[in-house]
Amino acid sequence: MSEEHRLDPRSRPTTLARWARRLPANSALGKEWTEVCLRALDNKKENAWIRQSLVLALGMLSHEGHETYDKVLKALKANEKDGKDEQERFFTGVAIGQLGGEEAVKHLRKVLKDGANLARPWAALGLGIHAYEMREKGGLAAAAEIGDELVNLVAKDKDAARKGAYVIALGLMRYQPGRDKVLSELKETNVEAYKGYTGISLGLMEAPDVMDAIREEVRKSKRRPEQLQPLCIGLGLLGDKDIVPELLDMMKEAKTTSVYAALSQALGFIGDARSIEPLVQLVNSKELTAEARAFAIVALGIVGDKEEFPWNTKVAENMNYRAAVTTLTGGSVGVLDIL
Repeated sequence: MSEEHRLDPRSRPTTLARWARRLPANSALGKEWTEVCLRALDNKKENAWIRQSLVLALGMLSHEGHETYDKVLKALKANEKDGKDEQERFFTGVAIGQLGGEEAVKHLRKVLKDGANLARPWAALGLGIHAYEMREKGGLAAAAEIGDELVNLVAKDKDAARKGAYVIALGLMRYQPGRDKVLSELKETNVEAYKGYTGISLGLMEAPDVMDAIREEVRKSKRRPEQLQPLCIGLGLLGDKDIVPELLDMMKEAKTTSVYAALSQALGFIGDARSIEPLVQLVNSKELTAEARAFAIVALGIVGDKEEFPWNTKVAENMNYRAAVTTLTGGSVGVLDIL
């Protein structure tokens, strides 16, 4: 059997877990699939990529109140310590956050406080995911204490990648007392990806008074697609449509494929109907390159999409991106690479 075909099963655990999640709580089939995943995770000889996917799958399959909850939480906590692969151990933080419950939060807070530097961002994301899911259930009991801990980590940590996880977690928690710190990070950092994460964080916090600051950073991002797109997503989350004319002007002046793609996605995410006519004009313009007109068509399609989120979001959700096959993401032609 070829290497390519041998590795295909690596996406099956999360795919089946997404399907099983639709079943009623404590259904026989859901419990059976959970047990299958637990047994597979217990096999230390299992392929590392498959083990990563098993961890993510277990986070989707069980929740507080399910009959399998205690067993899954115990297995994930053990795996976080003794897992075969580093990424597998990191994914455990996200999975435990999705499990939810008081014991899960207690464990993740311990990792956030005493865990290794590389493990803390994943615990932070787990806590952010859990807090986001708890919004409609009265909120997370320890949100204030956890928010303060995350703000302190943003202040102390020097690594932009780790800080990116912390600010996203703050946004997911909608932790308003952390707003000023995230705003200062937005203005001060020169790391493109991190600047983008701060914009998304502020958007998730639903803090409309930061719109002007994000707009100013967008204006500085004409040749920086890695920060341009997420900053515009932040504005979209805040309901800001006033930036659209400026984005359309940027599209007229853009020179690279990456900037065109970022602008197309940004315009689509903001979704302002007023952008349709100007985009049609760009499509029909004889002064623009074929590439520019093509991306204007892409933007039109995204603006007109009936779904709230991009069409491939359902495929991307809980996907093990470290083990993705080329049909999912391979640089340009995978399902997740298509705008």
